[in-house]
Amino acid sequence: MAFIEQRASRWSDHLNLSGLIAVAILAWSLGVVGCQSPGLVEKSKPVAADPVVRDLLNESRLSEPTRAWLASKGLKQRYREAPEEVVQHLYAELDETSHDAEKLILAELLCDRAAALATAGQIESAMGWYLAVAQITLSSALSPSSTEHGETLLALYNHASGLCGELIFELSHSSSPSSSSSISVPGPLGDYQLSIAPGDDEVVDPSYFDELKVAEYLEIRGYEHREVELGVGGSLVGHRNFRQDQLEKEPFLPDFGMALPVTATLAFDRSDSGHELGGKVELALHDTLVRNTVTLDGIQVNLASDLTAPLALLTTLRPTKNLGVKSMLRPAEYLSKAGIFQLEPYRKDKIPVILVHGLSKTPAVWIPAVNELRADPEIRENFQFLLFRYPSGLPALYCGAMLRHEMARFRNHTEFSDSRGETVLIGKSFGGLVSSLQVRQSGDSLRELFVDRPLAEVPLPESEKEALNHLLHFDSNPDIHRVVFLVTPHQGTDVADKKLATLGSRLIRYPLSLVTDGQVVEVEGMTELARQFVASPPTSVDDLHAHSPILRTVSRLPFSRDLTIHSIVGKVGDGPLSESNDKMVPYWSSHLIEAVSEVVVPCKHGDIAHHPQSVEEIRRILHVHLDEGGTR
Repeated sequence: MAFIEQRASRWSDHLNLSGLIAVAILAWSLGVVGCQSPGLVEKSKPVAADPVVRDLLNESRLSEPTRAWLASKGLKQRYREAPEEVVQHLYAELDETSHDAEKLILAELLCDRAAALATAGQIESAMGWYLAVAQITLSSALSPSSTEHGETLLALYNHASGLCGELIFELSHSSSPSSSSSISVPGPLGDYQLSIAPGDDEVVDPSYFDELKVAEYLEIRGYEHREVELGVGGSLVGHRNFRQDQLEKEPFLPDFGMALPVTATLAFDRSDSGHELGGKVELALHDTLVRNTVTLDGIQVNLASDLTAPLALLTTLRPTKNLGVKSMLRPAEYLSKAGIFQLEPYRKDKIPVILVHGLSKTPAVWIPAVNELRADPEIRENFQFLLFRYPSGLPALYCGAMLRHEMARFRNHTEFSDSRGETVLIGKSFGGLVSSLQVRQSGDSLRELFVDRPLAEVPLPESEKEALNHLLHFDSNPDIHRVVFLVTPHQGTDVADKKLATLGSRLIRYPLSLVTDGQVVEVEGMTELARQFVASPPTSVDDLHAHSPILRTVSRLPFSRDLTIHSIVGKVGDGPLSESNDKMVPYWSSHLIEAVSEVVVPCKHGDIAHHPQSVEEIRRILHVHLDEGGTR
């Protein structure tokens, strides 16, 4: 096929102002205009909901209790001049009978000085102070409910652990210490030998990332919920860049990279230091998409995690405005960016869930739903979400062939080839039509729409016949066990018949050779529909015409016998369901009699992917998938 063997070179037409205005109106009329994209902003101060913690981590001034303690001891001026001497004095006063309040003061002073050293660029010195914070607060962090200030001390342990993770990352990128070696870190209350836990299936080596940020400094925007897990450890966001030279090893890494929620813990070797501070300590970065507990000092505790921040970072890294609309209008130009992309490294023990966006959209439309779904521990443990991106101006048959090709490539590259029949496919709107073409048997029905004889007998070059064969002949994918259709126009939509939609379709331009792998001309055996397509290449909007011959034929193709189908439809207004629509797709088109479940969501077409009822239904379906044996 053209998209398999050759990527299209850049090809686009100039769009005049009136054409762009028409497309904007078309997008609005089709319900494809979304809300402001989510993202994040990095702040200079921690974004903490707890006012006590926020006060403690205020770098501009110490908290009232700590200022009062310094004043009572006559140490305010001395702390400014010799902070190390003051913390040593306070630590010397601590014993087994000391209250957590005194420990809290010491931890705050250590954090305050560490922040100043980090700001001054003294990374190793700052790490030593943060390590002291973590060592002093660890026992309280492991049982925070047992003391009055336990929760606050836990927050400081997490804060120090996260910043140590970020600082060791900065240090490793400047001096390249390996995870097999340790580094000496001077501390105010004892020196440390810091080592980094080696990477494995659950722990990430810092060198895997190109950027590592403490999550509590990231302000999230555009998300209904910031999904966080309370527990032990400093929540971070690790980002790995896309690298062209690594494409063979990581072919499903998006061009904006991969962001993971990781949590830093610091484990101290008690046998090495006894009751003194300092000694051996190991920093571990836990991938919280695969691990939610850790054992520290012989106690198993839940890991803290910020699940939203990595997704918000990814959406921030896709700044191209109206990318979905542009790729719809100029599909040849954006074809090289199509494919299946991972949101996390492939896990052989997790079930793939492939999400397919709709007309004029990008995979970003699914990110709010992924955010909500990942908050479910059972879903997070058992499923991995993948995104299919494609230029949605191309006809459904071609987009369907692209997805088949990408799924085959994914299967061949991963250990997923060891198992079949577990994948869940979820398609929205036009993406539902693309998904439908993965789970049906074509037979000769589609071929008969275009030629009146077998393709082998059509007088076309072999390369063109091969390309057409990929479009018109296919089997249902045995890897797909379950499919979810969201507001999918299986029978088309009246909206596509309107004059404005026709104008919009004309603005979608691409050479027919992109689809057919050659300059197809009229030949003997072609039907009238094929001749129309040769004269004017079809678009996705053309496919959406109510009762279009292609959709009518596709809707009659048999589904895979072992497939389970679910449907989520939109409804606006209080009228009868059978006469309703979602402002784009009528119920008579989105309804499927083969579906084992159908949920009606009271929302417009464009809101369906992130509507709470839709997300809850997808959550339910994934749990059903597990209950019915879809587990590895």
